[in-house]
Amino acid sequence: MGLSNVPYIPPGDLEEVEDEWGMPIFLGGGGNGAVQLMRIKSTQVLCAVKTQYKHLNEETASQSFESIKGLECIPTFFGVTLPPDDGPFPAIVQEFVTNGQSYTATSLYDATDKRLITKDNSLQVAMDICLALRDMHARYWLHCDIKSDNILLQPSSVADDTEDLWDDVDSVASWEPTQDIYPTESNPNFKIKLIDFGLTLNMNDQEQYLQFTDERQAEVMKNSIHVAPEVITGQRPFSKASDVFSIGRVLKDLSVVGDDYLLRLGEQCMKPNPDERPKLDDVIDIINVRIQSVKIP
Repeated sequence: MGLSNVPYIPPGDLEEVEDEWGMPIFLGGGGNGAVQLMRIKSTQVLCAVKTQYKHLNEETASQSFESIKGLECIPTFFGVTLPPDDGPFPAIVQEFVTNGQSYTATSLYDATDKRLITKDNSLQVAMDICLALRDMHARYWLHCDIKSDNILLQPSSVADDTEDLWDDVDSVASWEPTQDIYPTESNPNFKIKLIDFGLTLNMNDQEQYLQFTDERQAEVMKNSIHVAPEVITGQRPFSKASDVFSIGRVLKDLSVVGDDYLLRLGEQCMKPNPDERPKLDDVIDIINVRIQSVKIP
């Protein structure tokens, strides 16, 4: 495949995971790629295989692989393989982030919609999401597409259990989803994983401006409310400030569980003028102060 510095997984070492009707399981998809649940035969580890809809060459793949290794906030990257749909670009093979109850993942959107997140743990979830993005920024990567659909939440108990499984092939092969594993009073936390890096940009590369027609700008403004307006209009490139705007939308989504504090902070992050938005470190400090104040009787 020409990706000499990136781990390669032969297609023959991957097998489809089927649902109860014998159909392949697809975990999601969008403009940046489709994701299918598969299993690595040699290790019996479940994985998510994402078909790329944009060019992934050796330079960008190697750069991405080296810079994101060890980041706990993203699914573990196993390597690349030939695309299942015979497309022109390599498919990415990465960790499958299970919710512990089914062969699916739980997004922040799902968690807020189903009230799996409560007012009591919403601040910590917000903090962990911001810390995850800060970790990416520390490696000089902009996400450029942070939204509730692109944030996966895994109950800590499930994350701990599956981490133990990776060392035991027999256990991984026989693992089945369980019930009643969502955060409780004794185990209130989720582990956060950021996904969908189809628009991700390296800060060391040339700045990227979007160029839309007026009609397309209006359409994106309406349908992609998490994208900063200065990016949509092409006035400014993607930046840390535009990622903060997207975080603001996430905080507002989280506020539906009952914390108006997150709503107000989200509005600050989504100010139209990027120069008036707080820095990500400031957002983290503000949330931390709030967490500490809530803990005080």
